[in-house]
Amino acid sequence: MQINVGERIRELRVAAGWSQAELAKKISVTRPTVTQWENGSTKNVRDENLVALARVFGISVDELLTGETLLAVREGKPNYGVGAETKEEEVLLTKFRHLNPDDRARIQTIIAALDAEASSDVGRGEA
Repeated sequence: MQINVGERIRELRVAAGWSQAELAKKISVTRPTVTQWENGSTKNVRDENLVALARVFGISVDELLTGETLLAVREGKPNYGVGAETKEEEVLLTKFRHLNPDDRARIQTIIAALDAEASSDVGRGEA
């Protein structure tokens, strides 16, 4: 059975545990817009909204359009997001993607400091 983009949006939103209003706020649209996508009364989702949806769900636009991610979820197969090799990495990447730019920069600074510390430990033979 092939599902449409609106049904994919609904399935991903429900899997994320978000209401339509929460998803709408995350991607800067109205709740009625999300409702229209999900019930199929709007057939074409604007490109910029497809990109925003893909980002908030942590998938590619291609995955959103084709349902590739959902198929893996339904079949119980792990489908870690782009660049994630484990479920733990997928969770971290998803949370990172939802941060505002200032918080992302702070996390990157912390990671850089930890990386520098680990590198200096290796240089001293402490790894």
